[in-house]
Amino acid sequence: MKNTFFDPAESPPLYAIQGRGGCLEPLVPEGSITYISSEMEPAIGDNVCVYFRSGVFTEGGNIRHKLLVDVSAETVTLRQLNPLATVAFERWAILAIHKVFAIMTPGRRLWDLRTVASRDHFVRSQLAGRSIDGERMVLP
Repeated sequence: MKNTFFDPAESPPLYAIQGRGGCLEPLVPEGSITYISSEMEPAIGDNVCVYFRSGVFTEGGNIRHKLLVDVSAETVTLRQLNPLATVAFERWAILAIHKVFAIMTPGRRLWDLRTVASRDHFVRSQLAGRSIDGERMVLP
């Protein structure tokens, strides 16, 4: 697989990317379209599009769609669901973090993620009754 590099400085303020891979399944199914803003400030718990410096990954390019877990002066902690993993990256490895503000799933359902309530509704709807890494999700 080609390791394509994208410079976040060249992205427009609002853009969309169709996802490859299933690292956020079942929350974000493969083939979903993510709508991204380089101008909205991401918060802990948000879906984010992370641009890594060239060479951090040896394949698959430098863009990753993950869940933002924590940000400190030294590290950025991200989570994927499939397989379930949480990884802290040193800040130098990251060029930019852009907020995912909407997701259109392959079934053409558009989810607005701009408020905590709408993000919570998205998570509950997508994960109810499904499993992550073999553990069944029980949502209140």
